[in-house]
Amino acid sequence: MLSAGPFRTDTIPRSERFAYRHTYMADVVAPREFSSPHAAGFGAGYRLPRIEDAVLWPTQAPASRCRRTPG
Repeated sequence: MLSAGPFRTDTIPRSERFAYRHTYMADVVAPREFSSPHAAGFGAGYRLPRIEDAVLWPTQAPASRCRRTPG
């Protein structure tokens, strides 16, 4: 289930940010594969505020590709 807490990569060492986001998304949303031409300097931020039963997902991240894995 999605959490309402914020997610940010700016406190993670730059070289680990892309892998950190990948792990976070797999744990919180669903298993998936990510790729990005910006992986080396990747930075991202999410907020997941709830409004009754709906979850909003404002996102700040460079271009990336996401593919849902069978798992």
